[in-house]
Amino acid sequence: MASTEQVAERFHAALTAADADGLQEVLADEVTFEGPVATASGVAECVAGLVEMGKMISGDQVEVRLADGGNVLTWSTVRAGGGPGRPTVTWLRVDGERITAIRTVFDARGTDGR
Repeated sequence: MASTEQVAERFHAALTAADADGLQEVLADEVTFEGPVATASGVAECVAGLVEMGKMISGDQVEVRLADGGNVLTWSTVRAGGGPGRPTVTWLRVDGERITAIRTVFDARGTDGR
């Protein structure tokens, strides 16, 4: 059985590669996503949104990942296109080997978040 941190690493790799199959492998059917510019509910909607997000990412440097029980926090610097890196925090709730909740926080100024 994969640890919560390993599930988070698989999620992160699939996200940055815009890998729909990889995302489906780690997301629960009832997964929810909340971020500064979008929300999604259910595996199909979340995969579609995360793949589009992944296509925009040109770089993502993980600074630290912390796991506590079924919770994983990842602090990273995300780059989209040629823009500057944005400090980003992603919280994942992992049950078994599946992610049931994703919450991402970053400064959305200058994006569609205004």
